[in-house]
Amino acid sequence: MYNILFVNKILQRYKLILFWLAVYGILFSFLQVYSKFYFYYIEQNHFFQNTWSFVFENLLEPGGLASVISGFLIQFFLLPYAGAAITAALLTIAGWLTYGIIGRITSPSGWLVACLLPVIALMLIQFNPNYLPFGTIAFLLTLINLYFVLSIKDFHRRLVFHLLATFALFYTAGSVYMLYAFAVTIYEFFKGSLLSYPVLLILLEALLIGTGSVYFLTYTAYRFAFLPDHYFHYKWLPGTLIYLSWVCVLLMVTAACLIRKRKIANKNIRMYVIVQILMVAGCCWWGILMYGFGERSKIIALDYYCRTEQWDSILELCKEPLNDYLSLGYANMALAKKGELGDKAFSYDQAGIEGLIFPWDKSAFSSMFLSDVYDAMKHLALSQKMAFEAFVITGSPRMLQRLVQTNLIYGAYPVAEKYICILENMYCYRKWAKAHRKFLYHDVAIELDAALGSKRKSLAKANFLSRIDGLDMDLQQLAIDNPCNRTAMEYAGVMYLLSKDMENFRKLLENCQQTEIFPVLPVSFQEAILIFSLKEPGYWTHDDISEVTKLRFFEFLKDVSANKNPRVALSVSLKPSYGDTYWYYHMFK
Repeated sequence: MYNILFVNKILQRYKLILFWLAVYGILFSFLQVYSKFYFYYIEQNHFFQNTWSFVFENLLEPGGLASVISGFLIQFFLLPYAGAAITAALLTIAGWLTYGIIGRITSPSGWLVACLLPVIALMLIQFNPNYLPFGTIAFLLTLINLYFVLSIKDFHRRLVFHLLATFALFYTAGSVYMLYAFAVTIYEFFKGSLLSYPVLLILLEALLIGTGSVYFLTYTAYRFAFLPDHYFHYKWLPGTLIYLSWVCVLLMVTAACLIRKRKIANKNIRMYVIVQILMVAGCCWWGILMYGFGERSKIIALDYYCRTEQWDSILELCKEPLNDYLSLGYANMALAKKGELGDKAFSYDQAGIEGLIFPWDKSAFSSMFLSDVYDAMKHLALSQKMAFEAFVITGSPRMLQRLVQTNLIYGAYPVAEKYICILENMYCYRKWAKAHRKFLYHDVAIELDAALGSKRKSLAKANFLSRIDGLDMDLQQLAIDNPCNRTAMEYAGVMYLLSKDMENFRKLLENCQQTEIFPVLPVSFQEAILIFSLKEPGYWTHDDISEVTKLRFFEFLKDVSANKNPRVALSVSLKPSYGDTYWYYHMFK
């Protein structure tokens, strides 16, 4: 009889192991397919150095341990599959610990699938870019404390550990100590330990900790001291989703305490499991539709392709009609990087100058994006400024790399060396940083380098304050100083065309005539010149306009004259044939 029970116990344990391995496999597969680009984006918004001084400095802050563990793990998100693998592991551990906590309270039979509810809540909040991932680590630390403290049989010893754990969680994990305080209070209340009155000391301690942390300015508001708002960007309100993982744990502890002494008949366990599977599946489906990436998935993918310089992938992703300025900005940047901005800008659904230069709203994302745009223009001063703004906000390693490069180009070697030393303390950037040490105090090495050398040549020959005369004039000056930098002039010209500023575009053309910037005028420039020719036939007498462009323009005029439809209907009928021309944009947008 003993041998049969022992074998059954072993089989049950193996079933649990297989179940949690299956959960991990499903989570990993889903996260890798659904959000593989998102993990790269998350890594760019966190700053972690592998030095004892950095670790100790962060450990001194409330929630420091959770923050350090989170930062250490997130630095590996730059590696392929690592983000999905690490996140899936953390979520699986959360489910396993929840199951173990229920097992401390009552028989865990029939609870296995229900323990995935906190996992789903945690997974969904990961998709919000304003969520701070150290909240997941803090949640796990709470579950670990619950799992071990609830195994203590003696009430007085357990109460002492409750009080110690509440304060320890505040110091190591942040506001999640409130979740622990409420969970153990519920547990002790239903357990009826000494009428449960001493348990109120736990809530009193939690109240004093939270109030004191605000009074002594550890936290700036009570919602950060008592609620999971601590794990969300302080500028934004988190919404209800961030509370769901806490609510799930508290409800499950309450339910387990209520049915602790009741036995579920074996015939009913299957029904409970089926109901839980349907509930979990429904929550997943609803949660992904409600809180998933949606349109953000495209922007996150574009950000990744920009970072890895996959310009063709950006253009492929932007083939469909574009309805946001960011996507247009990425498409135009990709064209510029390929040297095709002036030729193919109007092949995309342009919507004004904001699609070329996205307005800066002082956010980290817009700062990083604009740093990339200005880098494409080779306007190093503004690219460096935006990189610094983004680094101050998020500590982005990629922006730190740009600061290294721009300072090397400018010859500010002490500053570049300081940033290189920081990057050498980051696991995934150490090799890159060491490779750039050879450029320090070595002008010849920089000038011979393909990337750094070309940008140093693009620096303005005369000092001027950026944007004092407007970005367009900056770009023209950069192009005139260095005719190899045709991208700057293309950006300036397309800016004028998008804003339909034909007077300044005319002046830009006159500047181009005096240089060798354009051996052949970009197609959109040729198309704009033909618009001038309607009123001033002799304006452009050079042979810079191709016969193909001229022939197409005459066909466009012929089709416009022959079509007597209203303006809206006319734009629809002409778009298939001329939607990629500046004439169509100038007339209908």
